[in-house]
Amino acid sequence: MPLFTVARAALAEVLASVGRKGSALYLPVLAGERWVWRRVEPGSVAAVSLELGPARATEPVKSLFFPPRGEVSRFFGQDAAPDPTERVVVGARACDLAALRNSDFIFLEGSFKDGFYAARRERTLVISADCSSPYEVCFCTAVEGKPHPEKGFDLNLSALGGGSFLVETGSERGEKFVAEHKGAFREASDAQRAEREKARAAVASALEKKVAAQGFFHGKGLRRVTRGREEHAVWAKRAESCVECGACNFVCPTCHCFYLLDVQEREGVRRFAQWDSCLFPKFARVAGGANPRARRAERLLNRFEKKFTFFPEVMDALACTGCGRCIEACAGKIDLRQVLEELTR
Repeated sequence: MPLFTVARAALAEVLASVGRKGSALYLPVLAGERWVWRRVEPGSVAAVSLELGPARATEPVKSLFFPPRGEVSRFFGQDAAPDPTERVVVGARACDLAALRNSDFIFLEGSFKDGFYAARRERTLVISADCSSPYEVCFCTAVEGKPHPEKGFDLNLSALGGGSFLVETGSERGEKFVAEHKGAFREASDAQRAEREKARAAVASALEKKVAAQGFFHGKGLRRVTRGREEHAVWAKRAESCVECGACNFVCPTCHCFYLLDVQEREGVRRFAQWDSCLFPKFARVAGGANPRARRAERLLNRFEKKFTFFPEVMDALACTGCGRCIEACAGKIDLRQVLEELTR
């Protein structure tokens, strides 16, 4: 794909102009010490808005395509319909894009296609970005990933010196975007291409060394790691710390379980799809009251089994992207890396 360069201020003006034409703009914004996704008004988009943070946002990108609670139907009233607004998401990272491929498989490629998810995907231009300084909890290189996107984006931004970005197009939609704003983009030089590759190699090398130094399964295959380890002592041991809050599921970019919630209102009944958690005690309970995963250890095993055995078998990919969000969020201080290290000894 072609490579271009764009000045940070020029890209900010391009995004502002797109916002003024009606597209919703979503960027990571620094809130305290965390980078969180926010809808930014066109008048607020400036060069400083495109700092984008050193790595992924605290919240998973999935929340912009599969919201925590989304209306799916109405009874005795006007039917729910997908939001027709065009959107631009700026600053998604490689781990987010890998997770979106997982979500696409679930919501678009099965026997049932989720029209709400499909509409959000079709109406969203995804502009990703390289990580410049992965967090302590990041370990994408240990789960078949890299700290820079290679696919799944419309445009990707790599920061260069002098306040500019090297821009890679990854789809026809991305190429069209560049063509429509060609006054802001210039063809990248060989020196700028080399600068990007040098920066990427340095970040990846530093992350790989950090993962190796931590001693967490560096270089060990994790596909089907739970196979034959259903009775391993790690499940009961780690379950003692679990408080069943579901935070790990909610911040995980690949978790996708939900339940349907009906809300009675004066004009009728509205039905919502709301995130669920496999760590909740009643997650697997059936109508008759039986619960095949009544113990916390069983639910913890299920979470790992789905990510490291089930998805490698059904879609040939791990359902863990190494973003480390679950490690940050866990109230019980359960470190996914340590669980995997115990399983691979």
